[in-house]
Amino acid sequence: MKYVIYFRVSTEEQKKSGLGIQAQEKYCMDYLERNSAQSYIIFRDEAVSGGLRMEDRENLINAIDALCPGDIFLISSRDRLGRDVMQNAITEREIEKKQAKL
Repeated sequence: MKYVIYFRVSTEEQKKSGLGIQAQEKYCMDYLERNSAQSYIIFRDEAVSGGLRMEDRENLINAIDALCPGDIFLISSRDRLGRDVMQNAITEREIEKKQAKL
């Protein structure tokens, strides 16, 4: 089992400041430490709108493709998947199809 970690910030300003990604990374790394996780891989979508379809977010697709059965898809907050409830449901379903957990 491994953790597939996904970070996303929406704006170029957030990307340049690093604050959005840094906060997400701290949250996820703290989680991994608390859970004694040893195996993980990180994907980042920087300056990528959460309103885009899953298919239009290259590293979200790459993160889902990296999942194997039993893996955990880790995000700091559910809104990092996106802003559209339907698109989030599709993304969550794709994670389930890989027999992974969110």
